[in-house]
Amino acid sequence: MSRIETTDAWSTSDDSSWDLDEGFGEAPCGVHYQEGDLVAGKYRLVRKIGEGAMGTVWVATNVAVGSEVAIKLMRPELRSAELNEYFLREARAAGRLNHAEIVRIFDLGETAEGDPYLVMELIEGESLRSVLAREGGMAPERAIALLLPVAGAMHAVHEKGVVHRDLKPDNVMLVRRGGGRLQPKVVDFGVAKLVAEREEGQATGAFEVFGTPDYMPPEQALAVPGVDRRADVWSFCATLYELLSGRPPFSSKNALDGLRAVLQDAVPSLVDACGLDADLWAIVERGLQKEPSLRWSSMRELGEALAAWLKARGVREDVRGVSLEGEWLPREEACAPVSCGVTPRLSWLEERGRPSRRWSSRRRGHRLHRGRPHVEQAACP
Repeated sequence: MSRIETTDAWSTSDDSSWDLDEGFGEAPCGVHYQEGDLVAGKYRLVRKIGEGAMGTVWVATNVAVGSEVAIKLMRPELRSAELNEYFLREARAAGRLNHAEIVRIFDLGETAEGDPYLVMELIEGESLRSVLAREGGMAPERAIALLLPVAGAMHAVHEKGVVHRDLKPDNVMLVRRGGGRLQPKVVDFGVAKLVAEREEGQATGAFEVFGTPDYMPPEQALAVPGVDRRADVWSFCATLYELLSGRPPFSSKNALDGLRAVLQDAVPSLVDACGLDADLWAIVERGLQKEPSLRWSSMRELGEALAAWLKARGVREDVRGVSLEGEWLPREEACAPVSCGVTPRLSWLEERGRPSRRWSSRRRGHRLHRGRPHVEQAACP
């Protein structure tokens, strides 16, 4: 059996709804749940904030404590063991995690009618997809400051033995915190893989592709066993590519054409397309290598390279106001490393000049000058 499954995209704000229709066609007619319904004797439905072919997302009140949550409910006509497993997978993956930039899962169960439900943290904000739709591509400094917290969250995910497999702008929410600061949050672990578990399809010989073609690495498109954290590295860099250029790395007419492009086409250079800084393009390009062994080996390594690029341009904080040195880079010492008897650690930008780095971009002909003035680049037109 062959199947391509594209997953739900969901986002919320006070003036927009969660979109669950991606990849599933037109939503079936008829609404099973209504405002005021009590789910599992615990959650009173307040208002619907998203509806799609697979199900609905509601704001609900936990009647025991009075708090508001988000609850995802499957459509009863789609009830199946497979979709129950979809919910269980999301709960198991996200339930392992306790991170400020990852949506929290509170509860999982079945309604009295046997429909699975998932109770999550209610996020009031907008998706990165909504920002892209409104603004298009953005300046590199802003794009990286937005995504560095996501890199940190994904590093924590990987350290817990989880691979997201569907990281994309739709699954990054931006929440406004005190002082006007933004906090990105990674959501939707519905197709996540727990590294210790067996691969889908091994028992049945089925060929199943989970994810979204525009952000899916070749090994995931081919359903290769053993997909690991480097798949999320690809998806992260595909998302960054879109923030920088306003479009994903590969333009496609449909899901199948998108998969073909991921497998066969070269990634268009943003140096050529819109004059992106060659140092930054080298970072992004390495994350989009078709061979996993040629990519950044971890989200931590990738984040350090991006933070070093930002710091070289005079940026000291990410979008949350968190210091790059505190989270990604070595703190500057009071004395020079050599006089302290410490071997200085080279940043990625300093190491980049070494000719043995096999991932070096073919298009670069200059070195980074440490003293060059900061000039903020514009987004691609």
